[in-house]
Amino acid sequence: MKWFCAYNVAGQPDGLENVLCLDFEFLNRLSILALMAARCWRARRPGTAIPACARPRTALIRNNLETIFSG
Repeated sequence: MKWFCAYNVAGQPDGLENVLCLDFEFLNRLSILALMAARCWRARRPGTAIPACARPRTALIRNNLETIFSG
């Protein structure tokens, strides 16, 4: 049994008709739309200006990633 709900390990998993509900499809389409909008925005001038502005401010972290993650 999982700590957050009762679960029968020996039982059959839920079928796709129970998993792929309208809420799941809506959220899936919404996330695809958000990714497409972000891609279009990123290609424009403000989308390229923000990373260029942040690059000098994050140089210390980027140059020391191995030290940060190994320690």
